[in-house]
Amino acid sequence: MRAPAIILGDRLLRTPYGKTAHGLLRKSDRFSIVGIVEADGGGGDAGELIGGDALGIPISATVENAISAAPEKPAWAIVGIATPGGRMSAALRGLALAAAQSGLSLVSGLHDYLGDDGSIVAAAAIHGAQIIDLRRPKKPSEMSYWSGDVYQLAATRIAVLGTDCIVGKRTTANLIVTGLRSRRIASEMIYTGQTGWLQGAKHGFILDATINDFVSGEMEAALVACERDRNPDVMVIEGQSSMQNPSTPCGAEIIVSGAVHGVVLQHVPGRETFCGYGRLPGAPSLETEIAILSAYAKPLIGICLNFTEAEGLRREHFEQELAERYHVPVVAPLLGSIAPILDTIENLMIRVKAAQPNAVPLAFETDRRSRYKASSRIQRN
Repeated sequence: MRAPAIILGDRLLRTPYGKTAHGLLRKSDRFSIVGIVEADGGGGDAGELIGGDALGIPISATVENAISAAPEKPAWAIVGIATPGGRMSAALRGLALAAAQSGLSLVSGLHDYLGDDGSIVAAAAIHGAQIIDLRRPKKPSEMSYWSGDVYQLAATRIAVLGTDCIVGKRTTANLIVTGLRSRRIASEMIYTGQTGWLQGAKHGFILDATINDFVSGEMEAALVACERDRNPDVMVIEGQSSMQNPSTPCGAEIIVSGAVHGVVLQHVPGRETFCGYGRLPGAPSLETEIAILSAYAKPLIGICLNFTEAEGLRREHFEQELAERYHVPVVAPLLGSIAPILDTIENLMIRVKAAQPNAVPLAFETDRRSRYKASSRIQRN
């Protein structure tokens, strides 16, 4: 059962920095969202935050109002924003304290840890409430160092990378997994950020809470665990930021250490600067990102577009132009069908399987693997 929860905001839920809240409103297998607290005033429905239909989830100005307005009594309060550097504002701390005083357990993905705040810890202790700081780093002794076991995995591995942060990589990764499963292709998402865990993904790690020496190993360990536990046909790895964003140039670890077979690239047409760095010259470049990928000799198998910042741009014309230029399917996952991307992944699966006919899998539990294959794996001639 999903735990009922409210989401805490700080005047940022209607901005790209509210992406944690947006992700939870679109999908969560771990929590059932029953209310939103937005510090700049209440009223309205949470569907407004993601530009969709009403969800029956009220927006309130205070924690107390959110609890009383919720259709189901919440047990958790989730920090719903992801700020640059993971800083927590005084207003958001006040909301977290109010939630703890109301007996709610807390979960946060910021770098300012709730568990280090004496007042919040004391309030939670009175009610026996939990505090989970998702970005609190594990000890080195608890982390994995890269071993090379990834090369023994049978699943096709797809990375969803982007030209910047907050472009929709995780949402696209989820849509790809859902689409593949609808075709009876066993698929799993590997999360690399806190929102993926909050949404209920079973395998992954939080990249920006991992000591750099162990990033590759923690990713490999997540892939190995996923194949051991689920034995999917496809693993879709959520990317972080981009190759070019100077504040967080991520991607190489996923491509190289994850031994991916192909890349889906996410882009926001019309974005003029890297997110949060308007004073810097240059902008996220699809052309440059694709050139970098070619240097790694990993095939680009599709381009996904997020048109939230492309006012006045003719979507169909832009998609067609990119498809002709790069010879891959180009889609807008939130506006149209993602089927062309799924088709290319199926074709890639066949090529991957043909290239490793004698692959010897790791010594996993064979009966569990067989059960999963029999129930959900695609049948091919």
